[in-house]
Amino acid sequence: MKAVDSERLASAFIAKARIELALHDVEIGCAVARQALNLRPPDDLNTGWRHAEAQSVYGECLAERGQMGSARYQLQAALAALERVRGADHWMTRRVRTALRTLPTA
Repeated sequence: MKAVDSERLASAFIAKARIELALHDVEIGCAVARQALNLRPPDDLNTGWRHAEAQSVYGECLAERGQMGSARYQLQAALAALERVRGADHWMTRRVRTALRTLPTA
């Protein structure tokens, strides 16, 4: 039996979290996003985008739960990492920037 590839598993968790959020199942979406975040700890500057991707999905989950302060923190951290590693105009970066803009202000 092969060992589990944590990177592939994290990618699957991210995809599942996005699906659950689209289906409005916030609790499952957030739980799965948290699992992805735990499998993708902060990396070096070249691969930090992997953690940032999981962090952005988790931030979207927190926003759906109404935890705007925590959501903003997660999304801002993800945006900073993605801008540094992927660039300001990368599709992942734009997605996180849009999610931040759509958060209600307190």
